[in-house]
Amino acid sequence: MSYLILGVGYFFAFVGEISFVYFVDILGEESSPILSEISFLILYVLILIHLAINIRYFADRLVLYQKVLLGVIPIAMILTYSFLLFDTGNVDDFELPYSLVAISLSSLTVSFAVVGFTLFKQTALMIAWFLLLVGMFAGSVGDIANYYLVAIGDFNSISNYSTTLWITSNAIVIYALYRHQRTV
Repeated sequence: MSYLILGVGYFFAFVGEISFVYFVDILGEESSPILSEISFLILYVLILIHLAINIRYFADRLVLYQKVLLGVIPIAMILTYSFLLFDTGNVDDFELPYSLVAISLSSLTVSFAVVGFTLFKQTALMIAWFLLLVGMFAGSVGDIANYYLVAIGDFNSISNYSTTLWITSNAIVIYALYRHQRTV
């Protein structure tokens, strides 16, 4: 069931990418279409559900430090983005709430991957969860870079940094899922 949920999530990522390419690259609109943004938020939620199902399947309860990690990692990543953004002095009141939600969800995927890794570090699933953690972290760094570069208006660097991190993230996550499926 969790893989079906993840597959649906990546379908939403596909819809988001297609709508982004159509509206921004083909039609030449300046801002990202709302369909893309909503699709990516749905992707994050479905990734979180996938991770939670897998963690819950293998562990009945989390210990205190794992619960703390679920909160500390997103807070650290959100604060990092916020300090970078407010340091520029270029805060868009319309873009800020969405970017904070997107970075919050993205950083939650990292914290869930860290907790999963701590659960499986002494098992055959250790490599798969480590790769998943690296992939989720690369995607989150790509998200932070993207929203920061949009805020400072450096649209040329987005494709150099963010897109590279997102593609790397997806490649690593796909391989991690393959390793996980083979191991289970």
